[in-house]
Amino acid sequence: MKNSTLLFSAALTMLSVVGSAHAVNITIPDGLGANGIGKGFEDQETEPATLNRQDWDMEAFTLNGKTLSVYGGFNLLSGNPTQSPKYNLGDIFVDVNGDAAYKAPYPDTGLNSTTTDDKFHYDYIISFDAHGARNSTTGIGTGAYTVYKVLNEKGTVLDQTEFVGRANPWRLNVKLSGANVTAVATGTLVQTSNPSGTVTLEDGTKITGGSAAMPHYKGDVDLSGFLTTHDLENGKTLFHLTQECGNDILVGQVADGGSTLALLGSAITGLSLVLRRSRKA
Repeated sequence: MKNSTLLFSAALTMLSVVGSAHAVNITIPDGLGANGIGKGFEDQETEPATLNRQDWDMEAFTLNGKTLSVYGGFNLLSGNPTQSPKYNLGDIFVDVNGDAAYKAPYPDTGLNSTTTDDKFHYDYIISFDAHGARNSTTGIGTGAYTVYKVLNEKGTVLDQTEFVGRANPWRLNVKLSGANVTAVATGTLVQTSNPSGTVTLEDGTKITGGSAAMPHYKGDVDLSGFLTTHDLENGKTLFHLTQECGNDILVGQVADGGSTLALLGSAITGLSLVLRRSRKA
């Protein structure tokens, strides 16, 4: 009886750990280069032959329940404050079924024009409402966004980056896409900053290189209006983000929650067998 109680208590403890909400760094390598540090080799890294400075660095994606957080030395709202012409943050592209084409062989390497989503296969696009003409001095404004669901990939028009074609796409062209996309949610990216040199994220991973002049920026996005719990635990859902110039790409992918539970089940089964054998002995 005592052993059964111990087994039950252990199972509850493991379930509480698995089920508890906490921020997890979901950053993966961006597919262009892996010369950085930290999760996904993304911290202190920009794309080959680009400006490799903190104020251009896209550092990490974290996921806490249904809140996606973007970390970067790049100012998410206003863009790089020292650059002229101005290069602004792109839209966040979301794939939920694991077929996104974001790395070699690169589906589109064009510059300063448009392309279409049938080359990339994104399912949703978090599109910032304040996007104006290229090199806009207003950035993404207050961070207000509309989430669009892709209805027809071939008719969904995307704007290319200006300098790094392999970083495509930059943003959704809402006007040219027309009825090929439909709005499913709205929200606002809420930005905060941290001037610390090193920031330790909730899961223990770190981002580095910050200072008072070039802090770490964090932007939170609520995914609850369009992604399900399954979408965020399927091991497939992927997020892609870059700047207007394509200087740095940030890619994140959710973990497989089913695999975690399967491992938990195996652990409990193994513990049960050990206890049974100990009783027989």
